[in-house]
Amino acid sequence: MSVYRKTSVSEIAGFLCLKYEGVNITINGVSSYSDIKDGTLCFTNANLIKSNKHALLICNNSAVVESSTLSIIRLNHPRYAFAQITSDFLITKPKQFIHDTVIIHPHTDIAENVGIGPFSIIEVGVKIGKNSSIGNHVTLKAGTEIGENTIIKSGSIIGDQGFGFGFSENKEPKRINHSGGVIIGDEVEVGANSVICSGTIQPTILENYVKIDDLVLIAHNCHIGSMTMIISGAVVCGSVSIGSRSWIGPNSSIIDGKSVGSNVKIGIGAVITEDVMDGTKMMGINALPLKKLVKVRNIFLNT
Repeated sequence: MSVYRKTSVSEIAGFLCLKYEGVNITINGVSSYSDIKDGTLCFTNANLIKSNKHALLICNNSAVVESSTLSIIRLNHPRYAFAQITSDFLITKPKQFIHDTVIIHPHTDIAENVGIGPFSIIEVGVKIGKNSSIGNHVTLKAGTEIGENTIIKSGSIIGDQGFGFGFSENKEPKRINHSGGVIIGDEVEVGANSVICSGTIQPTILENYVKIDDLVLIAHNCHIGSMTMIISGAVVCGSVSIGSRSWIGPNSSIIDGKSVGSNVKIGIGAVITEDVMDGTKMMGINALPLKKLVKVRNIFLNT
C-alpha cells in the first residue's frame, strides 16, 4: 500500500506547470470521484461536476463545475495527470538495493540504482539499465538485456528457451537451441509470473514503454512495438510482430507468425489467426448456450 506525503494544491499545480481554481487547501491523500473525501486528490472525465467536498479535482478543460468548495486543475488528460502526480510527486521513492539472497553471475552489467528482490537469479551476460526494478523470484536468463526505468514484477522468467523443435522423418522432436536472447527497452513493465522466451537466433524484442500485465506469455522471436499493452492471460505465439500503441485484451491469443499492426484493439478472448491491419478492432464472440452456438455455426456454414 502506497503512503502519500502531505502537500498542497499550489504545489501540485506547480508540479504540473498549471494554474488552479479555488482555495489552496492541504492534500493528505487520494480518493475516487464517486466518493470524494475532504483534503484529498481525485480526478474525473465527467462533463458536469457537483460536490460539496473540500478537495482537489483534476478534470477536463471543458468540464462544467457547479461547486463552491472544490479546488480545480483543468487539462486534457485527467487520468494521465493523476498517474503523474501519484507516481512521481506524492511518493518519495527509497533508494533501491539488491537483496542478499540474489544470485548474480560475475559477468553481468548492472547499472546504478537497480533493485533486485529476494531469491532472484541473474545469469551470465545479463544487462540491466539504471533505475530498473526486478522483483522477487525473478529469473533473467543469459543474453537478457533490460533498459532503464523498467519494472519486472515478481515470479517472471525472461529469456528461457522457447518452444521450438525440429522433427525427424518419423516425427521424433528435437529441441532447437534458442540463443537469441531477449531485449527489453526503457520504461517497460512486465507483470508478475509472466514469461518472455528467448529468440531462436535473433532476439525477442519489447520496445520502449511496452506494458505487460500479469500472467502473459510472449513466445520466441516476437517483436512488440512501443507503448503496446498486453493484458493478463494473453498468449502471443512465436514470431508474432505487434506494432505500436496496440491493446491486446485479456485471454486473447495470436497464432504463430502473424502480424498485428499499430493502434489495433484486440478484445477479450479473441483468437487472431490472420494478419491484422493498422487501426483495426478485433473482438471475440460472447459465450452462448450450446444450442444457440450450433445454430450460429450452421448459419455461418450455410452462407
